[in-house]
Amino acid sequence: MLTPEYLQEVTKELEEYFYNLETQILKDIAERLRLNDNAMTSTAAYQLSQLKSLGASNERVNSYLSKALNVSKKKASEIISSSVYASIENDNVIFKEAYDKGLITSFSYDKENFKNLITEGVIATSNDLTNICNTTLKTSQEKLTGALNNVYLQVSSGAFTMDQAVDNVVTQLSKEGLGVIEYKSGVRRQLDTAVRTAVRSSVNKTACKAQEQNLDDFECNLVEVTSHLGARPEHALWQGKIYWRLYKYRNYSNFVEATHYGQGDGLGGWNCRHSFYPFFEGISEKTFEHYKTKENTQLYELQQQQRYNERKIREWKRRRDVKKAAGLDTSKESQKLKYWNSRNNFLINSDARLKHNYGREKVYLPKKNGIIDISSIKVSGALDPSSKKASKHAEQYYESVRKMKTDYKKIALNTGLDANEIKRIKDYLFVNEHELITGKKRFDPDYMIAESWRRLIEGKGIQPHDLTMLNHEILEHKLVLSGLSQDDAHKLATERYNYNKEAIEYHAKISKRKKKR
Repeated sequence: MLTPEYLQEVTKELEEYFYNLETQILKDIAERLRLNDNAMTSTAAYQLSQLKSLGASNERVNSYLSKALNVSKKKASEIISSSVYASIENDNVIFKEAYDKGLITSFSYDKENFKNLITEGVIATSNDLTNICNTTLKTSQEKLTGALNNVYLQVSSGAFTMDQAVDNVVTQLSKEGLGVIEYKSGVRRQLDTAVRTAVRSSVNKTACKAQEQNLDDFECNLVEVTSHLGARPEHALWQGKIYWRLYKYRNYSNFVEATHYGQGDGLGGWNCRHSFYPFFEGISEKTFEHYKTKENTQLYELQQQQRYNERKIREWKRRRDVKKAAGLDTSKESQKLKYWNSRNNFLINSDARLKHNYGREKVYLPKKNGIIDISSIKVSGALDPSSKKASKHAEQYYESVRKMKTDYKKIALNTGLDANEIKRIKDYLFVNEHELITGKKRFDPDYMIAESWRRLIEGKGIQPHDLTMLNHEILEHKLVLSGLSQDDAHKLATERYNYNKEAIEYHAKISKRKKKR
């Protein structure tokens, strides 16, 4: 199973990379228009300059896109492979328990069984990315030719000065961008959106196929479908429910018929964030909620408003930066950017369920030799625990933990502790509300705890302080149950298991190592 939160985040690096790539190409075109000032005096001079500009631009854009294609193919391959194995291994925890309880007759796991599926997914995605890059190259050539011709015609007509003509053309160019990617179906998408759809769809589709193979191997009939509040209305109808696959069972509906699984508009289809996992009556507990239509639709509409605001923020940032590259006045763009930021902040502050998505608002990433450098972005890694980025990560991770079904079982297997004890710790740390000094609420998300929980789940790189955290929370929880306040229980547990001290020392060492590099 892949959670909706995971599928939401998994494409962000590539999405951002291609958005910024588009902006860089547009800036190059704007700069080249300014460099052609002296060539607008005669037709012959203009034609010669145009040929030189097209040649230089094509060479540079080719360089951008060649690197983008290589990087994106490699990154997509890594994402698909790791997603498939993560999904299968999550499901296998359930299958192992079913086998131990005698609900299935056999249980085995061999990574080799899924390599062909992964290869197919990688090839399909690579082809999609190649088509996207080829289309982008063609579009950039057309945009530069059109922009040069437009400036020349405006200046030669005598109706506009050079500055006016460049301003007119660059303003229009920055507004339109490189245009859209068109599909045979008639669907039109921006460059970054096309990449997101291609990769996310492939990740989920490939993972679903692998899961389906696993389900068939173990003759599993029932599955539970994931859910998330704010799902698109068509998907909201069937999310968060249990279905039968192989034979009719009780009053459950057929999985394929209900969810349109295997179709572009169904589960695992275009840009879908839903997944499924095995369900065994008697040992499985229903995890995902089937949200009421009104509640889901309300949040969906609010999120659509937020997405629109984010697109406008990015649009006006791009318009500002492209015009700046041409040496033009950007006061209007700066004012518009301020307006849309204010509008988006007002919307987010109006509903606690909405969160800032800074990735969709920002434009530029680190550059290397003038080219956006995706290698500087890391999927995971140690952050400064006190940083805003760490706080945001912790908040998102805590939310995903609340949706997890098998995390406590994995931690039990990796530590040798009782699974029920780990489940109580999870509820205590991430789910339950407590009487705190600031009132009754959940514990605030903590980056160091989030990282400890992650390592304990994965069973890789587990640190001594991760185990200290478990022991601390076990003791603290028992003290609270005995009648102590949460604050007093925490102090007593800390005297014996000082997790905070150990965790801070661990992250301080990491920080020192990073500085030495």
